[in-house]
Amino acid sequence: MVRAYDYYSKRYLGKKIILRMKDGTTETGKFLDFDDIEDNDIGDGFVLDVNGDESVGRLVLEKDVERVEFED
Repeated sequence: MVRAYDYYSKRYLGKKIILRMKDGTTETGKFLDFDDIEDNDIGDGFVLDVNGDESVGRLVLEKDVERVEFED
């Protein structure tokens, strides 16, 4: 099971993340933040940039993620 909070550190924040989803799709972007269920009432997840814009973020729920990869 993937836990978004496990990646919430300086080591990973700001890096390009590749999320392999359980439905076979891939979500990519810059990993901006971790968002927990208390903030969004949906579930814990990864906050990624939107089309390169870091001033807005999109939530990808950890329950939908099968595997996490980072590009150097």
